[in-house]
Amino acid sequence: MKLALDSLTVRYRTGSRILTAVDSIDLVVPEGQTVGLVGESGSGKSTVARAIVGLVPITSGRLLLDDIDRTRLTKKNVECRRRVQMVFQDPYSSLNHV
Repeated sequence: MKLALDSLTVRYRTGSRILTAVDSIDLVVPEGQTVGLVGESGSGKSTVARAIVGLVPITSGRLLLDDIDRTRLTKKNVECRRRVQMVFQDPYSSLNHV
């Protein structure tokens, strides 16, 4: 599966302010490859991951999986997004350690 972000932007409303968490990021993860996203605390790494798996809405830009636009959450896109998962930093709350 190929994953591509095309000018992806995520903004949050905080009271009367709008905060841009991710501003027009382009990223391609070719099929069968692994990519690490590195940056300072607060730089938007988690927001990018959350946007990819559908936990936060994408303000603008596109999310492409296998060259198909999956930006908006639809029933068909939910099925496709099951192929992309996120493991949170705390392994005890993310993985079955029994």
